Amino acid sequence: MTNRPDFIDNRDGNTLAQALKAILSSGVNDTSFIDGPLSDVVRISTAFFSPAGFAHIADQLRFIPEVRLLLGADPATKLNVEQKRLDETPESYRTRRIRAGLGRMDDELRRERDSIPFMRSSILALNKLIAALRAGNMEVRRYEKAFLHAKAYLVASNDNSRDTKDGVIIGSSNLTGAGLTDNLELNLGCYEDSVVEQATVWFDDLWEEAVPYELSVVFEDVLRPRMPWQIFVRVLWQLYGQEVDGDSEVDQNLPLTSFQKHGVARAMRLLGELGGAIVADEVGLGKTFIAGEILQYYTEKRQRVLLICPAALRDSTWKRFLTKYQLFVECLSFEQLANDKQLRDKQRPNADQDHLQRDLNEYQLIIVDEAHNYRNPDAPTRAAALRRLMYGRHRDLLLLTATPVNNSLWDLYHLIRYFLRQDTSLADRGVVSMRKRFELAMREDPSSLNPDTLYPIIDATTVKRTRQFVKKHYANDTIEGEDGVPQPIVFPQPNALSVRYKLDDLLPGFFDKLEQALDPDSNEALVFARYMPDVYLLDSQEPEDTARGRAVSGLLRSGLLKRFESSVYAFRCTVEKMVQQHSIFLNALDSGKVVTTAFMSELSANDETDFEDLLAESGHSSDANLYDIKRLKAHVLQDRSLLRQLYNQAATIGPDRDPKLKVLASTLVEIAENAKREGISSIDESQKRKVIVF
Repeated sequence: MTNRPDFIDNRDGNTLAQALKAILSSGVNDTSFIDGPLSDVVRISTAFFSPAGFAHIADQLRFIPEVRLLLGADPATKLNVEQKRLDETPESYRTRRIRAGLGRMDDELRRERDSIPFMRSSILALNKLIAALRAGNMEVRRYEKAFLHAKAYLVASNDNSRDTKDGVIIGSSNLTGAGLTDNLELNLGCYEDSVVEQATVWFDDLWEEAVPYELSVVFEDVLRPRMPWQIFVRVLWQLYGQEVDGDSEVDQNLPLTSFQKHGVARAMRLLGELGGAIVADEVGLGKTFIAGEILQYYTEKRQRVLLICPAALRDSTWKRFLTKYQLFVECLSFEQLANDKQLRDKQRPNADQDHLQRDLNEYQLIIVDEAHNYRNPDAPTRAAALRRLMYGRHRDLLLLTATPVNNSLWDLYHLIRYFLRQDTSLADRGVVSMRKRFELAMREDPSSLNPDTLYPIIDATTVKRTRQFVKKHYANDTIEGEDGVPQPIVFPQPNALSVRYKLDDLLPGFFDKLEQALDPDSNEALVFARYMPDVYLLDSQEPEDTARGRAVSGLLRSGLLKRFESSVYAFRCTVEKMVQQHSIFLNALDSGKVVTTAFMSELSANDETDFEDLLAESGHSSDANLYDIKRLKAHVLQDRSLLRQLYNQAATIGPDRDPKLKVLASTLVEIAENAKREGISSIDESQKRKVIVF
């Protein structure tokens, strides 16, 4: 940049910060070798001021014998202009307005001070300002006789042998970080003696009328020693202050509780900072209302919103909700999204339907309800379709799920990566690599997981409250009832019925075999070898791989038990699929490959592809020679045999013989009869007939 910049607009590197550095440095790159001052006096007039702006030229100003900083009050906007009183003279009204403007300036400087972030660059900028104010060559005054909105930077050089002589830059830029670098501004430089002289006389006249202003008193307070509890509170404010303020700024369109408003504020902050958020509140806490408030915010800004959810919810819960609150948003099922031709790619070559009403680039917010259905990153339909939707132009993603972790902590990781595409996205929060954090967590015992491992990631990306949390911290919260009258929130106390049924007679010996299969200390226990082949690597890193394998097998045992707890049919379907996948694993092993679960998904999605061809091309298989093949195959065969035995016994129980279904049906009949007998009205009877079946 020339040492006489004449046109500065803060575009393409043409910033006022660079222009001032050029003038003040006078072409000298290393100011440490300067024998004398480059200028006699630097005069600066500005309506707004910040340490970040001053820091851009602080190093150059150190060598100036005299720096004069003239501050002024900015006129009020139409929104906060002081109204003239009937008994007030024009002069007294003008004086009162100026006084109010000076007060606003004081408040603005204090807000600037209080909002200085905990960052090394910000503290360095503040230290440079304090050092300059203490050095003695810089004086600060404030003009208080009128509003001063002018921005001017005047330099008087004492060495006519240099390229630069007296000059002035006048324009729109205040001495702030944004004014000197970021904002689109317009400033003109002039180096004609007559113009510079007029500007100098103008400045000096105002300087003589201005009064000293203790700028150091305002900003030195930040560096004053604090008590530990004060620092702790400041840290909390830095992390969560926007949410506290944001709650009051939520433009509520729906009947929300306080904790739902807080959830909206937090989710909006995460969307603004990261472009995505997960709302993982417990079932029944109103994730639908939180999402509804957020989508209303986007639609009011004339931004397109796309809602994705299971077909059953699209046609029931969401249809009723959107209709009731007159929210106009496009809503597709998971299957409709995957089959839309705008998202067609090599993984879904047959996607040829027209479900999306708009071009992909028109959607700004994507909301996914029951988002845990997208936890498998290798699913060729759901996961691939969502990634394709998020590809390219930036758009925000709001994920709703009460169960972000189903099978493994990796479920949460894969959900987060839909909107945090870089592994280092949370480096400023101390998370250098998200993947390494999750790998570390997976190596730990699930029952004693160190919360510090994943908390920074969860806190940065997720809104998560439980009923217990709401009961404790929002005990007196209210919600608007159907009649518009606020009512206290009451969580119903479930009347749990203990209904027993027997399977022993129908499945003799089954429970003993199931207990042995799921007991890790039993000689006939399932090893789950095919789900953790890394344990069988010839160069397996003990005990790391063993710990990970133990965690995986624990989750699988728990999952099988839960499936049986659900129903015999659910258990039978799961075990049948496991047997099939074990056979596929063994076929691949015989072909010299060890495949992962992702390969199974890939195989199911490519029905027309030959098994051997897919095995050769897949990126989800590895050379079997890297493993202890003999031991791995023996354990997989053993597991398949045990699973087949469990399946064969469970397959003998059909719906007509399932005692659990019979007991459930009779219990529902009993509940309905009791409701009819005890209900004092049709509404009361309807309430007493409500049953939730999971």
